[in-house]
Amino acid sequence: MSRKPRESSNPVATKEVRAAWHALPQHKLIDILSERIGTDGSVTTCNSASRHIKIIGAERTVELYATTGTVNCAPQGKLKSCNYKNMMPERAIERAITLAQKGW
Repeated sequence: MSRKPRESSNPVATKEVRAAWHALPQHKLIDILSERIGTDGSVTTCNSASRHIKIIGAERTVELYATTGTVNCAPQGKLKSCNYKNMMPERAIERAITLAQKGW
């Protein structure tokens, strides 16, 4: 008796989210993030294959995974860690920049 592979009821990213991120080229994403973070922060590509981007702002460092719409940051000082998944590009960019600049 063979078992079917179990389908996840909570996928990391839906097809719609992956398609939206795929439609946004890497160079354009980096330009948008660099423009939004300004001179008091930096944007670095950690892995171009998985589109892992590190955003260093005035308050904290934020990781953005632009294939799954995941925004992640570690605890820093009094600030708690946070992890947002399955976000569309516009919302993920806003959230990542706000976390980097303001910390919350």
